[in-house]
Amino acid sequence: MRRPILLFALCGLLALTGSCKAQEALVLKAEKAKDSTSQLRVVLKNDQATITPNIDDWQMIIIRQLQQDTRFENPKGSPFLGQELRIELSCDQPRHVTFGDKYREGSHAFLTRFPTTICEPAPDGKIPKVTYTLRYDESTDTWDLLAVNFETLPVDQRLITPTGRQ
Repeated sequence: MRRPILLFALCGLLALTGSCKAQEALVLKAEKAKDSTSQLRVVLKNDQATITPNIDDWQMIIIRQLQQDTRFENPKGSPFLGQELRIELSCDQPRHVTFGDKYREGSHAFLTRFPTTICEPAPDGKIPKVTYTLRYDESTDTWDLLAVNFETLPVDQRLITPTGRQ
């Protein structure tokens, strides 16, 4: 139901430029891709020094208790226009996280910067958590950093795993 309204609004706004057909094709391509990946896929990744996201299968990466400095290589797969990727990390010691050259920050992408160090210890014992939100830009073939959120988990969250308490 939303697609005709979206296309109508897009075509209405773009009718002056004559690019309605091209924009409609891009919207349909993104919607088709979204329909095929409508469920949020959460992948609990074991700690590794290098991680290469498979964006055909992963929409969110969660790593609890990051044990070392980590590098996120450029994603592999076939991204679609506007596809999002979230990376959520928590750790109880400071860690350095770096990203490949297809990840874009700063003046090229919404003025948001990748922090160089995450997980500064909290004095109250809570576990620091950082979430990166990225979106694929087809015109530049890059993953633009939209936001970096910092929060803390309750102390008992560090013991919770997908199978229960350790």
